[in-house]
Amino acid sequence: MLMTTTTHFHDRQPALAHSHPDRRRLVEVLVMGFVGSVMMVVWGWGSPHAGMPEQVRPIGVAVVASSVVGLSAMIIAWLRSRKLVGTRLLALVTWSLPLLFGPPLLSRDGWAYAAQGWILAQGLDPYVVPQGLAGVLGQAVGTPWGGTTAVYPPGSLWIQAAMVTIAHADPLWSVLLMRVPAIIGIALMFWAMPQLARYAGADPDHALWLGVCCPLTTLSIIGGMHNDGLQIGLSLAALIVAIHLVLSGRGWLGLVAGGAIVGLAGTIKQPGVLAGVGVVTLAHAHAVRHGSHRWTNRNCWSALLARTA
Repeated sequence: MLMTTTTHFHDRQPALAHSHPDRRRLVEVLVMGFVGSVMMVVWGWGSPHAGMPEQVRPIGVAVVASSVVGLSAMIIAWLRSRKLVGTRLLALVTWSLPLLFGPPLLSRDGWAYAAQGWILAQGLDPYVVPQGLAGVLGQAVGTPWGGTTAVYPPGSLWIQAAMVTIAHADPLWSVLLMRVPAIIGIALMFWAMPQLARYAGADPDHALWLGVCCPLTTLSIIGGMHNDGLQIGLSLAALIVAIHLVLSGRGWLGLVAGGAIVGLAGTIKQPGVLAGVGVVTLAHAHAVRHGSHRWTNRNCWSALLARTA
């Protein structure tokens, strides 16, 4: 169950290490998830778009079947891995590795990122120049967005321009390198989520299984290379930094430092600023719980709102 104690969590690990059936299941889920991930990549390269092929030919049917079977295999592997405590990093790396070499999956946003980065790297303004005018990369942008300009904050655009510059504007490498910030986001999530689970009295391993190893996360952030991943990772990091400082008796420093990281998250994607509310309320609740004299007035809503501001 989600609300198991941390002690119970550690008690289960030795049993796993010496369990032959669990080791066999681990191999099964790793192989099944890896093969499913490979099949999703095959679908990505075999389909002319991110969805159903325009003309259903024998090869087109095989490509679509590959996506259905691959996705099913990834979901089944993830569900079967629920009780394999302490194997989350291995599973995440194994299941995600093939996705690194595929095109943007389930979305064409990766091409839009590369196009925006190309525009900025050329010294032009992505908020003025439409994405469809970004040379070869602009031709790969989804039709509804070809005539639109960038909608993301400057942090995303600077990162996208850096990736295109590193790739020397090569179309393929420019889009593949858009996974670098996505991987950083996943790493931050993997680091922060167990700590948040412990603060909440929940099972850290279950949090990793549900929040990071889930195919919904890996396919969207790593496969789809969405900038939400880095935004979420920074938002969670803001919560961790704030809580650590608050619980060490430096409440206002926690709010300022956490707020600064929230600002970084907001430069990646606008919803990141909403984590600021979480920084204040979570820090406030934990400081009150641990008896900080400056935060003991639980009913002082005006003070809470002032800290939020």
